[in-house]
Amino acid sequence: MTTLMIIGNGFDMAHGLHTSYGDLKEFVAGKDKSIYDQINDQLFIGNKDSWNNFESNVGTDDSYFENGFQETIENAYQTALDMDTGGDPMRGDMLSQMENNDYAREEEISNLLYLGYNHFNFEELYSKFISFLEEMLEIENKKSVKVNSVVKSKVKEEPNTKFITFNYTHTLEKNYNIPQTSILHIHGELGKDELIFGNQEDKLTNLNPLEFTEKDHESEEYERNCEAYNVLSDEEKECYFPPETGHDYSAHPTPNAVDSSDYVEQYNVSKEEWIKVPNIDEFDKFISELEVDKIIVIGHSLGLVDHEYFNSLEKKFPNAQWEVSVYESETRRDEVRDNFKKLFPAKKACFFTL
Repeated sequence: MTTLMIIGNGFDMAHGLHTSYGDLKEFVAGKDKSIYDQINDQLFIGNKDSWNNFESNVGTDDSYFENGFQETIENAYQTALDMDTGGDPMRGDMLSQMENNDYAREEEISNLLYLGYNHFNFEELYSKFISFLEEMLEIENKKSVKVNSVVKSKVKEEPNTKFITFNYTHTLEKNYNIPQTSILHIHGELGKDELIFGNQEDKLTNLNPLEFTEKDHESEEYERNCEAYNVLSDEEKECYFPPETGHDYSAHPTPNAVDSSDYVEQYNVSKEEWIKVPNIDEFDKFISELEVDKIIVIGHSLGLVDHEYFNSLEKKFPNAQWEVSVYESETRRDEVRDNFKKLFPAKKACFFTL
């Protein structure tokens, strides 16, 4: 029989590595204040405490962009209304002037929407954040640490052990001489893989593109008149004098409507980078040939973001005994216990202090 150890970030922290979300918050703030402010404003809507549960908070509030898109639309619409619409008979062809004005308005609206969206600079945020995360972890990964007595005793007691680590670092390999064949880095390995980071897909919210348009009611009425005019017979058209231009309405473009739905779609697609796609196939492959009678969780909070993995373990090893580390802090200790109950309401676990 095999013991399976599940390793979370608390494992690295118990070895003195600065890998908490609080450490990450300070690291990003020290490296690039503008990115730090952008994360706070755009992802956490000014709530800096959201860093404490970064992954479960990211992507759950769109109000910053909702307000930003609406403001951009209003500015573009007002700008369009303030631009020239008619023609001057002293300057020549009235129809050409009107069409040129309409084209200029459409170009100005398009430009304002483009500038408004790019002002967010959101599409680059994920890659910049990940680069800072990797840089911080590389620094911590190079540090020499002391072996943790609790972990050492667990590893010594369970010589036939496999490891699934949610960490990107190599603390297990370097300090406990665990062969890589016995370890699965389920979220990627620092220096080798693309790191998997983010929130559950069903927890991320999206904006509805259809809600981010400003209709031009006068132009809509104008188009309705177009349709009425264009279905007339030639004889009827001779009796129908268009009230403003005296020409076929279908040649007149919509001048003032503002439609930012394409940019809203673009924003929604960019948010998908913040989805943590569970590596469940590799996870199941790793445990498929194991016969596990004990599962030891060290330094993992059993949070909702990773529930799919733990549900898979319960399904595969329903009779396994569980041992779960808790923190010295009373608040964090209760958090882990509560998370275990949410995962496995009918199960009991042996809790130990890390």
